[in-house]
Amino acid sequence: MACARITVRNTEVEEKSGPFTKTSLTQHSIFFGAIPITKSYALNEICPKEASKVLHYVSGVQVLMRIVTLGIYTPWTAEFECRVPEKVS
Repeated sequence: MACARITVRNTEVEEKSGPFTKTSLTQHSIFFGAIPITKSYALNEICPKEASKVLHYVSGVQVLMRIVTLGIYTPWTAEFECRVPEKVS
């Protein structure tokens, strides 16, 4: 089964040391993605400090869901890697 993947990297943030967190959100839409069902995400709400990587992909199960529903239901996943804000002492 085929999967699609789009990765956007911020190399300036990736080069910095420090802990990172990962957040994964499944987005839902209908009619080949033309009509979103879930609310769009705001990157600054998910990663208040800095985002090092944003990955959008369609998993094998999601591809199967698209095929079974003939494109009426079109899920995909967004994954975010965020730099954890430094604690102020």
